Amino acid sequence: MDIRGPLTGPQAAGEPVDGKVLTIAPDGDTCMIDLGRRDWVQIGMEFRVYDNADPESRTVKGHVQIRKVMDTIAQCKIMEQDKLDPILPGMVIVNPAFQRGKTLNFVLVEPFREPNVEQLLARYPCKVKKVNPTDTEKLDRDTDYVITGEGHIKEGITRPEDSPTVDQAKTHQITIMKESTLLRYLGELD
Repeated sequence: MDIRGPLTGPQAAGEPVDGKVLTIAPDGDTCMIDLGRRDWVQIGMEFRVYDNADPESRTVKGHVQIRKVMDTIAQCKIMEQDKLDPILPGMVIVNPAFQRGKTLNFVLVEPFREPNVEQLLARYPCKVKKVNPTDTEKLDRDTDYVITGEGHIKEGITRPEDSPTVDQAKTHQITIMKESTLLRYLGELD
C-alpha cells in the first residue's frame, strides 16, 4: 500500500479532525462524509482518512477526494486504501487546509510556482497574507499555517524554508506546509 507521505511533517498527525466517513458504497470505491456545501467544501478537495480521532494514536487508512457536494454531506472517491484493511464508516477525515467552522489564517512565504495561490485560497473561509523570504515581520498569534513557496529562487535570495517567518513558525509550533501540499489538498494538483 502506498499511502502518501506526511502532509506537513511530524505535526500532521496532530491536525484536528474535520469530519468522518458516514457510509461506504458496496463496491468500496466511494464513500459519503459528513461535510457539505455549508461547511465550504468543494469538488476536488482531498482528505486523509484515519482510523482514530485521537491525534496521538492515529493510523493513516487512505485518502478520499470530494466528487459531489450536497448541503450537509459529500460523496467522495476513495483514492487510496488497503483493500485488506479498508476505510470504514466512522473513521475520521483530516485536511490541514480546511477546518470546519473556522476562518483559517495563512501566511504565504514567496516565491510560488502557482501564481494564483491567493485566489485559490479565496474560495475558502480564510485570511491570507503574503510575505517575502527576507521579511522579519512578526507572525500574528492567530496564524494557523505558514505556506512556503516552491517557485524559482534567484541566486543570493533567501529560500522560503530558511526565512525568519518559518523560524518563527517553528518556535511557535505553527504548522508549516509546502506549496504543492497545500495545492493538492485544495484539489488543484493530482
